[in-house]
Amino acid sequence: MTAIDLTNIAEDLFQLQEDGMQELWTPASTFLAEVPKKTNWEGEHWELPGIYDGIRGSATFSVAQAGKSAPKLYKFLVDKAKNYVIGSIDCMTLKATASNRGAHVEALSLALKAAMEEFGKTMACLAWGNGGGSRGRGASLPAATTLRLVDRSQLRHFSIGMEIQSSATDGLTGAVRPGTATILGMDDALGDLYTDVAFATQITGFVATDFLFREGDFAGAPGVGITGVTGWCPATAPVYGGGDLFWGVNRGLCTPKLAGQRVVGAGGVIFDALARARDWGGKPDRLYVPSAVWAELQKNMHSKAWVSIPVPTKINGLTFRGISIPGPAGDVTALCDPAMPYDIGFLTRLDSWEFKSLGEAPHLCDEDGKTVRVEPSNDAVEFRDRVYGNWGCKRQVDNVHITW
Repeated sequence: MTAIDLTNIAEDLFQLQEDGMQELWTPASTFLAEVPKKTNWEGEHWELPGIYDGIRGSATFSVAQAGKSAPKLYKFLVDKAKNYVIGSIDCMTLKATASNRGAHVEALSLALKAAMEEFGKTMACLAWGNGGGSRGRGASLPAATTLRLVDRSQLRHFSIGMEIQSSATDGLTGAVRPGTATILGMDDALGDLYTDVAFATQITGFVATDFLFREGDFAGAPGVGITGVTGWCPATAPVYGGGDLFWGVNRGLCTPKLAGQRVVGAGGVIFDALARARDWGGKPDRLYVPSAVWAELQKNMHSKAWVSIPVPTKINGLTFRGISIPGPAGDVTALCDPAMPYDIGFLTRLDSWEFKSLGEAPHLCDEDGKTVRVEPSNDAVEFRDRVYGNWGCKRQVDNVHITW
């Protein structure tokens, strides 16, 4: 059998990534799996233009003529953001499997699957994020080395061995606290993260209610990180004169058309959201809800005129199960997304959204002609997965942010 060289490794690694791309988004986020994706983002900005108000008129000709004006236009100028996962394979492992190609591929597969799982988890979290990079928020410290989260479902955004940082802010302003803490365990029943040395010892100034970040993810300002749903359609509406400037647009001028809409409530709030969207000409066809809300919808189906339907996707062989809900602008399909924050729902139109990237998301670094390279200071080879991209929304008026 031919001995392994870096060319063979690179070919195997590339094929493993291609085979695994469809699995990357699927288990992590329904929204992420469904939304259209483009990989041709060349140039500097991604321009998303539109009209938020028309030309003035009047029942009196002279008034209409004197008041003629241009339509009110906007243009979001979205920038690319970066994210990386770098994997390493021990050279002794590769040598030990040199005469067994199957074992060789298995070792590569294990390393790449670990990288792909991290990417899937990260991209699912960022899809619902505001661009600040936060993965969750603490609620209390049952013990010095135990941090309980506000939402236990946020545990899925963390990993064993992950180095985390914290801040008093959600990442769009302020600063990250000095130091990192290592996550050594998790408890899903309680929503707890465990470490070995007190969180306050590892992170200077740590407070139990801090926002939590994977090390290096704290953005510090808008427009730095990958900006998802709650950045484009925030829980708090931008206000007129409030200084909002999102990708170059002052959304406080007309929030329904520039920053979506918001409703707060429970139970029938879904229908309030549908009515609100209709008032402004929105045409939603999707309602994404977290797992707990999805469970309630299913329990209540027997007393409602809702129907369970298959929802095919563009990913081969992947079909979600949705609930059809009648709306004033047409039926809306409700879908469960496990990556969503527990306290929100999101009404939208699927084709209003796009994830755009420069190259595949993710793709293997190969500028030097290699997808695998020898590490200069370690007895191992390295591969680098990365994404250059961001989220864009073409029609804000289709969006309603629901707070339960």
